[in-house]
Amino acid sequence: MLAQDPNYRRIPLPGRTLTGRCTYWLAKDHLLVVEVQFATESYRRFALRDIASVVVRSTRTFEIGITIGGVLTLGSAAFVLGLLNDENPTAAGVTAGVLFLPSLVATLVHMARGRTAYCELITAVQTYRLPGVSRWKYANRLIQALSAAASEVQDSNPAPSAAAAGAPEVIRPVEGALAPERPLSAGDPAPGDTP
Repeated sequence: MLAQDPNYRRIPLPGRTLTGRCTYWLAKDHLLVVEVQFATESYRRFALRDIASVVVRSTRTFEIGITIGGVLTLGSAAFVLGLLNDENPTAAGVTAGVLFLPSLVATLVHMARGRTAYCELITAVQTYRLPGVSRWKYANRLIQALSAAASEVQDSNPAPSAAAAGAPEVIRPVEGALAPERPLSAGDPAPGDTP
């Protein structure tokens, strides 16, 4: 439905979550986050002028995944070599196919996908965890798209100047008001009192 709407442009992110998927769509003035979990679909709209920042933090999932994958790969390789030393090539082949190759492939894929990240979108009233943005490269892609769109919105709607808002451009001191030369203490007379 959104793919055929000319007002929306999809940001190419994988958007997979544990319970479903999530897609990100840019309109002229807002970001639309569509999250599908099982049979429910939810929509969140963020005006580009309201987005204060996108915060991306590293997580330890990358290192933990490589450690677990490495241990499983080395353990299964040792088991396969042990079976080959016992002259049992059939069991060694089955073990290699069931344990060694999947753990090796999973570890290599995890490494190729890049460092993991935790990504949040911050507005003046809320902090929203961006679902499905769990790698640095995807977070960078989202930030680049949002930056370009936000700069277009800000360029087309510049902030009003102080003069246009009715505020004076330069604040001048009130005539006759003097700042004290030293901080006032409790025993000093109130300003305006004569000693």
